Parts: sequence; C-alpha cells; structure tokens
Amino acid sequence: MKAPNINHFMAQMVMDYLVRRGARYFSVSPGSRSAPLTIAAASHPGITTRMIVDERAAAYYAVGVARATGNPAGAICTSGTAVANLFPATAEAYQSRLPLILLTADRPEELQDCGANQTIDQQGILGRYATSVTIPAPGLATNIAEVLDALDRVMAGISESPVHINMQFREPLAPVEETYDHDALTAEAAGWHKAHRINPSPENHDDSARSIEEIIPLIKRSRRGLIVAGPELPFRVSEAIGRLAERLGWPMVCDILSQQRGKTGGNRCCAYDLYVNAPDWAGLLSADMILHFGGLPTSKRFNQFLAQHKGIPYIKIQDHTRTIDPGYLETKRIIASVGQCVESLIAHLEPSGNNDYLSSWLTADRKAAEVLTRCFDNDSLAEPSAAFHIGRLISGGAALYLSNSMPVRDADSFMNFENRDIMVGCNRGASGIDGVLASACGFAAGNGRRTMLLIGDLALLHDLNSLAIAAEASVPVIIIVINNHGGGIFDFLPIAQFPDWLEKCFTVSHRLAFNEAAGMFGLSYHKASSVTELIAACQAACETQKSSIMEIITDRKTNVGEHERIRSTVQDELPG
Repeated sequence: MKAPNINHFMAQMVMDYLVRRGARYFSVSPGSRSAPLTIAAASHPGITTRMIVDERAAAYYAVGVARATGNPAGAICTSGTAVANLFPATAEAYQSRLPLILLTADRPEELQDCGANQTIDQQGILGRYATSVTIPAPGLATNIAEVLDALDRVMAGISESPVHINMQFREPLAPVEETYDHDALTAEAAGWHKAHRINPSPENHDDSARSIEEIIPLIKRSRRGLIVAGPELPFRVSEAIGRLAERLGWPMVCDILSQQRGKTGGNRCCAYDLYVNAPDWAGLLSADMILHFGGLPTSKRFNQFLAQHKGIPYIKIQDHTRTIDPGYLETKRIIASVGQCVESLIAHLEPSGNNDYLSSWLTADRKAAEVLTRCFDNDSLAEPSAAFHIGRLISGGAALYLSNSMPVRDADSFMNFENRDIMVGCNRGASGIDGVLASACGFAAGNGRRTMLLIGDLALLHDLNSLAIAAEASVPVIIIVINNHGGGIFDFLPIAQFPDWLEKCFTVSHRLAFNEAAGMFGLSYHKASSVTELIAACQAACETQKSSIMEIITDRKTNVGEHERIRSTVQDELPG
C-alpha cells in the first residue's frame, strides 16, 4: 500500500525493517503524534497489534510477549510524558535481556525547548537501560540510507539491551494525501536492503571449545558435584542439563523459574528451600564443585547455602557476558550456548558422582515432598497450601506467571509440576511488582497457552487497569490473587520486629476486595476459602475459556507461622 505522505512512508519503512529483524508484536497506546507509527503497525501484514490505553501497561505487555517468544516485541506511544511511562518495563527488559523495542513519536526539532505543548526532551530519556536513536522529522533532505544505518546500529544489540527509536514528525500526522517522491525513496530503501544482510538472530559469542578442556579435569575429580539450574527464559532453556546431571550422577537443584521442574529424570530436586538449612544435613549436602546454569536462584536460603561454598570450583555457564554473581562465587565463567556446551561436556565425560551424595539430596527431596503432601492433605487454605495446590491444578501445556514478593517465593518452595510441561514466567529482572498483570497477558499472547497468574493484592492494585487487557484477551489469563490486605512479605523481613512502623508505613493495610473490579471489567469472579473451593473455582475458570479473577483471602498475621510450621515439620522428619 502506497503511503499517502512522507511521514507515513517513513513509518512504513521502519516497520518493514523491524519485521525483518524479527518483530511481530506491538502494543499501541492512543496518541496523535504517533499516528503514522500506529497506522503503519496496524496495517502491516506481519505485525499483530494490541491497543492498550496505559503506556506503562503497554510496555509491560510487550515484555511479556518477548519473555514468551524470544522475538523482539514493541510498544508504540505518542510524545511527552507518555514516553516516561515506558521506563519501568524498559528496566525490567534490560535486566532480563529481553528484546524490547520502544517506538516513540516526538515533536520536530523546531518545537523543542520553546514551550511547545506536550513536548519534553525524549532523546536518551530511558538512560542506560536502552540503546537510543532519534530519527529527525522526514522532509526533502531525508537520507534513507542514513536512517536505515542508524536503525541497524541500535538494533544490532537488541539481544542485550532494549532499543528506543524516537521518531520526530511534523504535520500532517493523519493519512492525508500530500505530494512526495515516493518512487525515489522506495528505490533508496530497496537499494539499502540489497546491500545489507539483516540477521534477525545474532550469533552469541561462544568460547566453550577452549573452556571445556579446562573444566573437565575438575569435573572428573569431583565426588560431590552439584548442578544449579537457575531461572531461565523459556526460549533459552536446554533440556540437556538434565541429561548431564544423569551422566555425572550429580543432583540438580531446579529453581521454579528454571523451566526444568516439569521435565523427567535428571536427578531433579525441587523442595530444597525447605531443607538446605537443616542443621543435621549441612555436611551431607555440601558440594565440592558447582556447575551453575541460568540466573540467580529465587530462594534466599539456597543462595545462603551456595555462599557457604565460596572457594570451591564454581563454574557459571551462560550465553552472555553480564555478571550475575552478587556473592562473588564464580571461579570460572564460560560464555557459550548452554545447549552446545552441555552436549560437549556429555560427550567428554563418564559418570563421576558419589552415589551417597546423590542419595542424600534425593532422599531429602523425596521426604520433603512426602511431608508437603501430608501437610496439605486437608481443606485448609493458606498461602503455602494455595501455592502447593495451584501447582497441582495446572494442566500440562499451560503456563504460569508469578508475581514478585511472596508468590514467586511460595511457588519456589511448594510447587512441583510432576512431569507436566508448564512454561513459567516472572518479571525477575528488576523484581518489581508493577506491570505484572500486563506482563502475564503478554506472556499468554506470546505463548498461546492458557495462563494462570499468581499475584498478590498490592501488585494487582498496582496494575488494576490491566484488567481491561485480560478481559479482552484471546488467550485467557486466570488471575489468582492472594489478598492478605497488605504487603505480606514485610512480615518476613527485619522491619517486622517493629510492629508499629510495620503497620503504619509498610504493609499498606486496606479493606479492598476484587469482586467489584471484576464486574467493572466484565470478568467472572470466584472466591475460594478452602481447597475444595479452590479446585472448583479453577475448574470453572478453565471451562469458560475466558479470563477471570479468583480471590483467596488469607491472614498476614498467621502466614509467617504457617511457613515456619511447614519448614520445621520437613526438617524434623528428615532421616536421622
């Protein structure tokens, strides 16, 4: 379709370029200055668009899509403070290494710094969390090759950093007819593409070939080796890690975000958060070597356990150059494709594990799982039991999204998917509670799986307007909100020793429920106060094939004690 004016031509050209770079999804927030970009995206046959009023939610939606697919996903917005609302999601995408594109409209140069309405300095507004470029307003002097070269430079690093493309436009912004040299500009763009090869998936630097030789002797000498499967994005996960654990006879600790818990075999341990700090088991579980894949584990207790091993060979294998080692434990880092590296290791190694050591981990994990089943074999519904039963209720082929604060921690402690294919997502890059629902909706759209979202009341209140996204979602999101009428995680933190300040300044106590919010956005609503009601509500929600809200009311005051009771029971029943 021929663009009616040069603004729309430029917007179409940018969209064509981004599609060649692998972009397929754009969330779009309404605005006048961004009209050329909005129309170009909505009319492009290779792009799926989703209209979202709130720019913050729109950017988080794109984060969810990118987290599910690994392909660049973007948010389009107008000029002014709209752009500032993109910052939280940009920080999350940067920390998570997600390919996010922020495509913003801006006023032309002559309207900058002169008091023009809805105009702020947008150049570099996202700071170090995005690679930015500003494209001047198109006109007679526009050099198409310069524009495409500029886009190519910033997009080269999309796998490591979000990209902010700030495009200035003069009037006319609507698709009105206006004379411009369409044929000449089209020829320039075609000539540039003919001379430039675009690689939508840049190859990662891989130094595994020269590094494997260095760690093989260490692995062969190890008799108490431990594999850590930390958080990993769904599209980066390697099933070969489990085969490596079996090959070596090493236990493998699987974070709830590792994408490994639903897989079979692999000496997988999932309930470790409940027993790694058991006093009588410290010696039995201590390692003499650690192979760590993925990000920083969710469990604070397990991270403390790892910190006790400082000084032993600690090999981190990852496909990027960023440091994710707050405990400074790494003795060697291998930058490589994880799958290729693991396959190479398997080819060079024979079993070298200590059967007693592996047995200690598997025995503790099996006993913890048995205790949990017994502890939750009743109709009582609290935060730990909710996480346990939700983990059992999710069907294979579905997805789970976890909010930060308590939901991801409870899932890490109490969920095991038992050989079911469950894709798990969480905004764990910056670990904020903003934009969680929007991210979950994007995650569902990206993976095409019915998605359960486990979220706290404050996080849902923080993103309440995203209920509009859920209500219109073609892939349903079942929102399970744990409502303890405040920030329950603070009861687990040192501030809890100061109850007056805790209640006044931290827990944000409220008396709100979400039934009327569900009605406002046309969502079905269920309330569960027992396990029986939870199961029935989940079944009803799944049968509707539409998004819904399920609310679980819990008591903050008893929640800490319930966690401690379960942990103590597990540790008391470990074999002597």
